[in-house]
Amino acid sequence: MHDWEFVNAYSRYHPRWFESADGYAPTSEHVDVFEALAPSDWTLRRTGLWYLAEPPGVSVPEQGWKIHVAVRSQDSVACLERAIRCALDASVSFKFLLDTQTVAEVNGKLWPRGSSGKTMTFYPPDDQAFLRLGATLAGDLRGFSGPYILSDRRWPGSSCVYYRYGGFSPRTLLQPDGSREYVIVDSNGEYVPDVRAPYWHLPEWLADPLDQAGPPQGQAQPALCDGRFRVRSSLNFSNRGGVYLADDRATGRNVVLKEARPHIEVGLNRVDAVELLQKEHRILRVLSDCGFYVRAIEMFEEGGHSFLVEEYLPGDHLGRYSIRTNPLYRANITEPALDEYYADLRRRWLQLALAIRAAHSHGVVLGDLSFSNVIVTGQSTLRVIDLECAVEEGVDPPVGLHTPGMATPGSVRSGICDRDNDLHALGAVVFGSVMLANGMSELYPPSRRRFLADLTDDLKLSDRFVGFLDELMDLPASGHAPDIDEVIAALTDVPITEPTPSPAPGPARAPAPAPAPAPAPAPRGNGAAGDPARIRGPRRQPRGGTRELVRETRAAALRYLARTATPERRDRLFPADPAVFETNPLSVAYGAAGVLHAFHHSGVPVPPHLAAWMADRNVTDESYPPGLYLGEAGIAWVLHEVGRPDAAADLMRRAGRHTLLDASPNVLYGAAGYGIACLRFWVDGFGDDFLDDAVRVGERLAATCVRGPQGAYWPSAEGDVPLGYAFGGSGVALFLLYLSCAVRDERAFALGRSALDHDLAHAVRHGAEFEGFPAMVPHESEEGRIVPRCYWDSGSAGVLTTLVRYLAVRPDDGLREWLGPLVDNVHHKYAVFPQLFHGLSGMGNALLDVWEFTGDPQYREAAWTVAEGVLLFRIDCAEGVGFPGEQAMRESADFATGTAGVALFLDRLIKSDTGPAGNFNFVVDELVPRPQ
Repeated sequence: MHDWEFVNAYSRYHPRWFESADGYAPTSEHVDVFEALAPSDWTLRRTGLWYLAEPPGVSVPEQGWKIHVAVRSQDSVACLERAIRCALDASVSFKFLLDTQTVAEVNGKLWPRGSSGKTMTFYPPDDQAFLRLGATLAGDLRGFSGPYILSDRRWPGSSCVYYRYGGFSPRTLLQPDGSREYVIVDSNGEYVPDVRAPYWHLPEWLADPLDQAGPPQGQAQPALCDGRFRVRSSLNFSNRGGVYLADDRATGRNVVLKEARPHIEVGLNRVDAVELLQKEHRILRVLSDCGFYVRAIEMFEEGGHSFLVEEYLPGDHLGRYSIRTNPLYRANITEPALDEYYADLRRRWLQLALAIRAAHSHGVVLGDLSFSNVIVTGQSTLRVIDLECAVEEGVDPPVGLHTPGMATPGSVRSGICDRDNDLHALGAVVFGSVMLANGMSELYPPSRRRFLADLTDDLKLSDRFVGFLDELMDLPASGHAPDIDEVIAALTDVPITEPTPSPAPGPARAPAPAPAPAPAPAPRGNGAAGDPARIRGPRRQPRGGTRELVRETRAAALRYLARTATPERRDRLFPADPAVFETNPLSVAYGAAGVLHAFHHSGVPVPPHLAAWMADRNVTDESYPPGLYLGEAGIAWVLHEVGRPDAAADLMRRAGRHTLLDASPNVLYGAAGYGIACLRFWVDGFGDDFLDDAVRVGERLAATCVRGPQGAYWPSAEGDVPLGYAFGGSGVALFLLYLSCAVRDERAFALGRSALDHDLAHAVRHGAEFEGFPAMVPHESEEGRIVPRCYWDSGSAGVLTTLVRYLAVRPDDGLREWLGPLVDNVHHKYAVFPQLFHGLSGMGNALLDVWEFTGDPQYREAAWTVAEGVLLFRIDCAEGVGFPGEQAMRESADFATGTAGVALFLDRLIKSDTGPAGNFNFVVDELVPRPQ
């Protein structure tokens, strides 16, 4: 899962796909300024969001002191004209953002903080040129202002010129996960990180050439407002500023400080963040007598930043609360549990409606009501926070910011919110409380009706309740905008579910004899599961038509993959997760290899021009890491599948010599994944040297593990301990199991079993109920805030993938006891995403593993139930059927997050009706015994 800022950065340039900035078509306003001023012998070329201008015959060093200019978007053209003149006179290379819209984005609330605010960058060739140009810019740009550049120091006397030491050319080092780290050379000639963080960092071998003492302006201090407020911790950060938990020394109470940085532009209408915070303070005071809104305490300015002080409200936001308490996301859904949940949520919805009525009665439109700005504070109370988008009607300009899935289409387009939009948001909260699919409903609006149809069938939602939701969420298309009092009455009276009919009275009869209990299934296959895990919850066969719809969807998804290919591009072959632009275009997880693997395993001939596209790419150790899902080992695996065995073997042997091979132990991009690929090549007859390499990987894992009281584990360089299949011990354990089977090595088996134990020891329980696993071993400070997961990459599906194979190799009562809880935890029809790595497809694929290794058909039928949930996310389009990617913000074709992984699960499920098809997800199950 990526940070929101990262996903948002790649969602700006296309309505359907994640795209890099290279796809953005700018206006000419900035380049026109340059061309009007620059001599003809200067060169100008575009790179991403920037134009790079270079004078003739000037050599630019690799690193040094560079100068940045920050300016408001409305002033960028005028500022650029003056700054370009300075650079031309000094014959200094520089770059500038493409246009005013780009400046607004880089100055915006959603831009990553470490690179925010930089409108222009200058590359002086030496320290003397740096000092001269900086002083000239500070003088000539007097009167211009922009956001404080958090990574820099401000030039003395200027409000828009900044500086820092760093790389001039993009010199980077490859990381094990395929990303790249910016580096510079230290005084000893060694590479060190070029720190591009949202704070000033001075390399230890350098002194500030302007000799400024003390901390730079713009960095939050622990004591504020003459010492009244002392910051205890940060709650979150955005480019707008931080949100901090603090002590109020005047009252002895905890408070929240919301920070606003000047000249940060928020929303489509580019409203200044400080103005928004001042407006929020005013509106909270207007609403202070309502009882539904957080109480504002104080407003002050310090260090040029503004701070709003609010009361601290302990509790979860409504989104986290509903996910944690909604029985829909658990296997054991019962009518009493649903009734209790809906009764609780109805009280919350009513309070939210009353809060909207109170705001409207004061002439306030909330503007951006969402799950994250409603805090559940007690048994039956909630409070609304974060009113930055609220406006007093007729007083404040609209902001133009919304949460995906929570605003009307008209508001999304125009940036203008009205009272109807608040009612739509209330309807979206109610819908999301039943099933959190709001982002999907914005990406593909027909999906909401599809979700409601199945939810109505499965949960017996009442027609009146669904009609009420439609009336709220289809405004103004419904033709009737209900009065808020009508909404409150409906929330009070409308039944959420249809009442269960009482049995008709009749003559008393003697009770029928109880049926004889069915015999317990016999143990199957080498002690894999002597007593199959019982799947709890309501049992039924898949909905009529599911099998045919799965077949149709699989075929249409494979058409989608072929038709969305863009072999004319070099940066990617298929629409994919944003990580494809940050890693490489060929990887299994996000690149071409994963999609071609989907064609191969689905029995569809790989289109020759697409296989050639992959084979023609130049895979070098400088650009590609060695691992399975993000690097050379996985690409080699797929090259073998598409009929290029010599190239595959050569690439695998190169991966074995890669300098990053031992940098990480995990399956996703580390040594264990490479080891699994080695075993695949050995099993497929490429030579014993691959088995020898797998043995060396096992020895290295044994030498680097930590053996603790709960089992073996491999901490990260930062000291964290990942859990699960992709990053943690379960994936390493599966490689060690395969290795032990291949070479009959008991030590490898024992180490893998210990690593699996370590993951199992960190199961999360609510009372007696097992809820999943955290992504990593939690720190003490995280107690009570752990998010349990049930997915393949982190969570129960990945642990189950390994556990069922250990049971297939050797009977184990301790592991057998885990089979039932793990199966229950992944047997969901409903989840937030359909994807393979972090969604329903990975969960259903794990259930098919259990079926294949136990032979018990109940697990296959459970996987069909999961598939019903997957089908709800299909996106019908001209190319076929696609599926949403990360955060359901855009469509994706890739293996990890998109259509390829979903299609492979559906393909395996279809084939399961005629017999085991094997797991497509890069395993070597030929080494593991199967049930007879």
